[in-house]
Amino acid sequence: MSNRETWWDGGWCEIRELGKGGQGVVLLARKVDFAKLCGSIGKVAELLRPYSGPGAGSSLERDIAKHVLARFQDLAEAPLGALKVLLPRDTDAEAQKAHDRWKRETEALRTIQHPNLIKLLDSNQNHNRDGKCWFVMEYHRNGSLDKHRGRFTGNVRATLEAILPLVDAVAKLHKGKYIHRDIKPQNIFVADDGQLVLGDFGLVYPVNSDSSRVTGTNESVGSGDWMPPWADRERWESPRPVFDVFTLAKVIWWMISGRRPFPHHYYDRGDDDLAGQFPNNSAMAAVNTFLGECIVDRPESCDHQNARALWNRIAELQREISKETEGSSSQTA
Repeated sequence: MSNRETWWDGGWCEIRELGKGGQGVVLLARKVDFAKLCGSIGKVAELLRPYSGPGAGSSLERDIAKHVLARFQDLAEAPLGALKVLLPRDTDAEAQKAHDRWKRETEALRTIQHPNLIKLLDSNQNHNRDGKCWFVMEYHRNGSLDKHRGRFTGNVRATLEAILPLVDAVAKLHKGKYIHRDIKPQNIFVADDGQLVLGDFGLVYPVNSDSSRVTGTNESVGSGDWMPPWADRERWESPRPVFDVFTLAKVIWWMISGRRPFPHHYYDRGDDDLAGQFPNNSAMAAVNTFLGECIVDRPESCDHQNARALWNRIAELQREISKETEGSSSQTA
């Protein structure tokens, strides 16, 4: 544990730091049942009360040890969470913007629920006594997708099978009038059952919101290696779901290629071309065609304007590749 305060409202006990970004720090925390903890202290005091003098018997020692070990077991089995705390800001205006982002992030997490979206476990509705905003998300011990790069390299079927539920989750976000705007491997977590779970809603945008804009007119959103090229040159007064379609397609390319992200929309140039990288895999031509429909220079050029349309196209691509594989197998036979 760190030297700073390690206990948070709601019974969350800080364990260690998981990561730090521009908006906040994320801590691994454990949910502690204070009623059990206080009861444990009371039980130990009760056991000690008859023994005010020296020479406590072995029976007492065994009783205390048994009770304390039981409580340690309770703590060990207590749920873990990823506790995100907003970093302090230099000005009131920056602090207000950060707080507005925090409200949007927690509201999106609370409103839109899906097995492949990170779950909100707890949050402080108001600033705590130190003036900090925080909330707790589910913790995935396997880490983010970028730590599992080799798992999908060259395997089109496994990639599409893994990404499809995540695309369905983003489709639910879009239906709920939210745009994520920061989909990348570092923000996708691997659950114990292998499912991909989208997290980090720090840049989420509520479509048709009456609230003031959080991102400045000339301020870039998303991560440079992953965001669409038009996000750098357009005034994003009203972001569109196609932003997420671009980044999802780029993640699919990354999963199959196993390479560093390519610049802008140049997915089929040089060493980044999947067909050239895997010349013996006939499915790569179909994948390249699909990528060309999504990873484009301008939003209106994208054939799939939201995640539901993208989901339908990926399902179609799966069927196409399956038929091609079956045809190749029958010819070989």
